[in-house]
Amino acid sequence: MTETNDAGLPISKRYEGSLCELKSLANETLASGCISEITDQYIKISNPKDRINILRYNTRIKLCVHNVRLGMKVLVGAVYISTAQFMLVADVSTLSDFEKRGFFRMRVSMTGRVIFPGREQDPNDPWNVDLCDMSLGGLLLCSKWPFEVGDRFFIDFDLPAGPMHLLCCVRRVIQETDDEAEDMEVAETCRKTALSYRCGCQFMNCTDKEEDLLWKYILRLQREEILKQKGNRHHE
Repeated sequence: MTETNDAGLPISKRYEGSLCELKSLANETLASGCISEITDQYIKISNPKDRINILRYNTRIKLCVHNVRLGMKVLVGAVYISTAQFMLVADVSTLSDFEKRGFFRMRVSMTGRVIFPGREQDPNDPWNVDLCDMSLGGLLLCSKWPFEVGDRFFIDFDLPAGPMHLLCCVRRVIQETDDEAEDMEVAETCRKTALSYRCGCQFMNCTDKEEDLLWKYILRLQREEILKQKGNRHHE
């Protein structure tokens, strides 16, 4: 689905209710929540489940907004009002698609099992892969088997809230010669574990329940990262 901006608004009001991660211009995670209101003057972010870090007035920040149906938006704005309950971000503008890469992804370390529809697979030799990072829209995996762009498969993995069984489509195959700084840590992990192939995959046709489980898991990882960063600053 193609998203069209409402007249005079930084993004469509259909993004209200979407998960939003707040980052510094240096990509440090600052806070996370949901977009509760979009106007021509500001975007309001709230988090009823947790306190929001208070930021200084006029601090320039990035907003990574994700909605499975409408797609991801990365915005830049300035903090107008910041409280523990909500934040108003004004002077909002949109980043280009190229600048979206690397935002709203959380590093993960878990094993998944690949299942190809209609293909006979030996149950004693499962296609186990390492999941390296994840977002609401998809994941990056490392595998000892090659994949091609357009491949579709189901992937099974476990979250704290329960097992997941999601349809994926390969959108990007990363060669070992690719010099992408954002993937260098993952590449090194793949080399150490003899997993030669990496690919970026998009989740297809997630149900509301599946999206909610992913949302809660990513939000949990974000909270842990924020607490870790607070602890590091406290010891500096």
